Amino acid sequence: MISPGMGAVGSAAFIFSIYKGWLPYTSDANFILRVLIVVIPLIIFGYTFQESSFLLLLRVTGRRKSWMPVYVSRLGFFDTIVIVFLIGLKYLFRGIRLVPGYKVAADGKHILLPELRLDASMVLDDSDYARYDAATKNQSVAVKTTSPVKSAGESRLLLFPGLTTPIMLVLMANRYLPVLPFGAVNTKNRFEFVDPAACRDPIRHLELGSKLTVNARIGGDSLLGRRVKRGVEFDVVVEVKAPRKGESQVKVVFRQYITILASLSSSAKPLFDSTQLSVDGEEKSSWAKQPSSAVRLNSSSPGKWASVCKDYNPIHVSSILAKLFGFPGKIAHGNHAVACALDELQNSKDSGFAEKGFRNVLVSSHPFFVDAEFKRPMVLPIDLVIRCGSSKDSKSFLFSAEKGEKEHISARAGELRD
Repeated sequence: MISPGMGAVGSAAFIFSIYKGWLPYTSDANFILRVLIVVIPLIIFGYTFQESSFLLLLRVTGRRKSWMPVYVSRLGFFDTIVIVFLIGLKYLFRGIRLVPGYKVAADGKHILLPELRLDASMVLDDSDYARYDAATKNQSVAVKTTSPVKSAGESRLLLFPGLTTPIMLVLMANRYLPVLPFGAVNTKNRFEFVDPAACRDPIRHLELGSKLTVNARIGGDSLLGRRVKRGVEFDVVVEVKAPRKGESQVKVVFRQYITILASLSSSAKPLFDSTQLSVDGEEKSSWAKQPSSAVRLNSSSPGKWASVCKDYNPIHVSSILAKLFGFPGKIAHGNHAVACALDELQNSKDSGFAEKGFRNVLVSSHPFFVDAEFKRPMVLPIDLVIRCGSSKDSKSFLFSAEKGEKEHISARAGELRD
């Protein structure tokens, strides 16, 4: 943290050292103006918030590879505000051409994003469990066709996705990334539970010292952006690594692929090619005709989940601000709805083939995955009916979260293969 005794002169000197790596040299006649536009506000903020992690997060978002100066699971509300401010700075930097534009990949069909990586440490304790449980437990709604019974299980499958959300937000604020995050949406998530027991109860199964780390990466030749009709779609990969209790070898215990859709003008290159559209060949004829269970999310739900993931996006926490963005009211966090649905499916006593199959996957000791696609916003309050089904070969199991005839979430779970 920045020393409380640091004054304006110290802040200015510190920022200048940051600026040396933040602003590339240019012979442009407006160079001095650019320096003033960037440095003066930073000096003011550095002096005002000298006791915060503002300057350190500023430095992190100006590097292609960096280490977060704070625990990713311990960012506070003010730190979240700082991240939002740094995202806002990208719009200023884009205006003065300090944020790069999109670059067409060598194949002429994809978008090459700069390769960025961010690492961080993470801590866990019972307070994290308490916040997660407060957000996800007891969300079941009685359904006429079944009578699901909650068990006393302590599985917290989406605890890691929740706690690691801030590292993705900081990566999105990086000024080398051409994506302007405001307006970008999370369309899909793939969760890979490499060590299922550790994901369900990390305090019990993992060494939680300095070896519990998180890394996030984006871009490069292995993570090309995909041109889609509405813009560019790209993946952020987040991994959690730690040794098992009593062991020293650090291994990946959880991996997540976060798919983000950012808007792009229809005339931007590469142009959208409609012939590249994928076709979902999965038939839903085997899906259960009756709902197996349901979950309820109310107006207070986003605040509970935000205490876990630190995502205080206005569309989630304020009905008034959500309406300013064109929504009828507050919108649920996608991962929160998935977490509640998985908790309900895992603990329900429904005896249907698909329900039992899905539950067997979720409680398995073998590595497994869950793919979730978000079809449309979930305006609160909302009761989501959970319907289950199985693939033709019965090797993967499906669920959808629906309200009326509209599908909000479509998900699939199965064994994770090498």
